[in-house]
Amino acid sequence: MKKIKMAVSLTVLLAADVFSQTPINGYSDADISASKALRERIEHALSLGKESEWMGNYHYGDGLGSNARLVISEAEGFYYRNSGCVGLYELDYGSIRWVEGNVQLLGTQQRNDGPRRDILVPVRWGERHYLLWKDQLLDFVNAVNAGMEPCQEICFQFFLKDGEQERVPPGVPQLPAPYRDYLLSRPITAKVIAVVQAKTHRLGDGDAGMTERITRVVIDQGSRYGVRDWMTLYVDDGRASVWGIRAVIRSIKESSSEIDLIQDIADEDKASYTAPKVGWTVSTTPYKKAE
Repeated sequence: MKKIKMAVSLTVLLAADVFSQTPINGYSDADISASKALRERIEHALSLGKESEWMGNYHYGDGLGSNARLVISEAEGFYYRNSGCVGLYELDYGSIRWVEGNVQLLGTQQRNDGPRRDILVPVRWGERHYLLWKDQLLDFVNAVNAGMEPCQEICFQFFLKDGEQERVPPGVPQLPAPYRDYLLSRPITAKVIAVVQAKTHRLGDGDAGMTERITRVVIDQGSRYGVRDWMTLYVDDGRASVWGIRAVIRSIKESSSEIDLIQDIADEDKASYTAPKVGWTVSTTPYKKAE
């Protein structure tokens, strides 16, 4: 009996040891322990009150699927973590340096799914402090033009300093050139004046499949009205904002543009599906805000 208990105990201990060394999405216990230790040093440095205004705790996320946290200090470095309902997605930590007015993160971790983001651009908006990944600047412009920024309570996409969600900023954000010139004084709203063509292809197999439909349409506004190829457009079918449709600008003329309206249609939803038609509206802001 004692031999059986010893064997079971040894098996449990070995299993626990193996589990403790198993990487979490590629990150080992050593990675996680080192990152936590650095975060504690960063928090202590911040508590001394000697850091610049851009140092501190930042976050964004929906509270469920994806939640990113950045803790940053000139004295100690940075801690970055992105996690959600299925665990740890991304982890990095290391030192920082200022480069031409931007913050460069000198991390210790390598990403397996593409190049690592390492440049953060400080953007002030009234009393708010944003740190935007360099490749997010156009996304931020689109969010401002859509009325989704300044965010309140929950900030889904961009690093905002903790405690600043309730601060309502005046005017427009202080973006670097040329992005500040991309901010709109009022939304661009255009009508679909022609349907050019439509094509479909399957996205899945069997009963759980989906069909992607791409409809090329012409809208009645172009470069003269400020339409640019990087803009995010929202679709209105005359009844409600159609969030499930993606709009991609394909070509721009002076007074008109061609765009693709892309719909992913589940097989069970085909009966209620509505094809894009003349008279639909697209706008740089969800249509209820454009009214």
